[in-house]
Amino acid sequence: MSTWYATTRGRQALWHTVVAFAVTFVAFWRIGAPDAAGDERTYLKCGYNYVAGRVARCNFEHPPLAKEILGVGLHLFGDTLTVGRVTTSLVGVGTAVFLYLLVRDVCDWRWGLVAAALWGVSPQAGVENGVATHALRISRFALLDPYVCFFFAVALWAGWRYRQRGGTWWPVLTGVACAGAALSKEIGVVLAPSIIGLAVAHRWRLDGAARALRSLGGVLVGGAGITVLTYAPFGWGHALNEVHYLLNFQLHHVGGGSPGILAGHYYVTVPWWANLWYAVTGMGWFFSALVALGLLGALMRREVVGFFLIIPSVVVYVVIAQSHLAFPFYWIDFEPGLVAAAAIGLARAWDHRPTRVASSAAIAILAGVAGVTLLGGVATAGEGPYQRAARVMACDRGCTVYYVGFKGIFDNYVSGEDKVARPGGPGVIFATAGSPLVVPDRGGSPTKEPTYVLIDPASPLAYQYATSVHSFEVLAASLGYRPVTSDSRLLIWRRVTSK
Repeated sequence: MSTWYATTRGRQALWHTVVAFAVTFVAFWRIGAPDAAGDERTYLKCGYNYVAGRVARCNFEHPPLAKEILGVGLHLFGDTLTVGRVTTSLVGVGTAVFLYLLVRDVCDWRWGLVAAALWGVSPQAGVENGVATHALRISRFALLDPYVCFFFAVALWAGWRYRQRGGTWWPVLTGVACAGAALSKEIGVVLAPSIIGLAVAHRWRLDGAARALRSLGGVLVGGAGITVLTYAPFGWGHALNEVHYLLNFQLHHVGGGSPGILAGHYYVTVPWWANLWYAVTGMGWFFSALVALGLLGALMRREVVGFFLIIPSVVVYVVIAQSHLAFPFYWIDFEPGLVAAAAIGLARAWDHRPTRVASSAAIAILAGVAGVTLLGGVATAGEGPYQRAARVMACDRGCTVYYVGFKGIFDNYVSGEDKVARPGGPGVIFATAGSPLVVPDRGGSPTKEPTYVLIDPASPLAYQYATSVHSFEVLAASLGYRPVTSDSRLLIWRRVTSK
């Protein structure tokens, strides 16, 4: 073993195997355990219908490519939530691969593995009010954002090669990747100007205007090609209507703002730093500090590659911040460029002898903390709190539930106009008193005397109600309910004299 490891090829094989195993384990182990996230089942249903040829209006608020990829996975391997998550996790592993290739081109294979590990093994949770609503890693959920990240990583790798090498096919692949990000979720649109612009400007200086413009034509061909393939199943008339609806919705949606709980404070409209807060709480303070140090190292060297990677991420962040929208999972949209730049910054610190000890210590701590926290969390992942709640509240004759929390998550466990819970069968019927279900007015009570009161204390709606009126315990007692579970993640009370 010692002789084999002493060879360069042996060391490379060992470390590639270790990182590949860690990334794959984190991506797939017990992937079906967490509760369905908001909109997961919507994206899966629409993607399945797109691929099946049923293109009636279904989540046209977002572009269709990511949902189409999800739909292909569902048709090939089964129409289940777990299959949708596996498809998305494959894309997440692909993101780690392309970040590895990018950083390997700039530095070497060791730092490529660091970039892959920073993306694929570090925590990436969606945290609201101190609670992980998207447990462990957002890229394990069947959402649209992991697809944006995948195409973002491909665009950075292809765009850097296009910038450095020119050629015919690198511009085409860059165009495909940038368009793929935009066709997965609308925020991806803002990647193209910075990545393509920086690459074309460099080729213009080296090759002259004529060749640079020809290469730009390759970018446009690649982008147009994937756009045609994405919308072809809809028919052109239907596709134009879909694009019109999407643009109209997003223009009215952007700037409307969203509520959030940040640093223990409730905001009706989140401030500009909200997604930065979600990123720090989602990655954890240690990994956030590690990425920040790497970014500092990349910027201090004033290398072009650092700016090439950081600028698109900053553009994404600024656009989201200007929209006054922030949800616990938005922050991964700008993560790939920052992770790659941080790995390169750590590599440059390693090259500088006085900081080599600090760099090696940071990498060692990265491996240790990731192994203890994320790998341990994935290995012990169990049934989600909403799944437990549906099981606890199941009843034979039918019972109503008054819910205060995340409507997007709650709707994953109900179906039909009467709001019948899937896990509990036809016995659990949920009250439908608003969107999301509204809490009682001061001094009031829910109508129909629901059998259960279910409150998610992590949600901004519940947080606002608890701080402005009275505590959850007082609410339950005043309505004649008693607690039926000790789970602090979801608060459940049953009416003592329920009918």
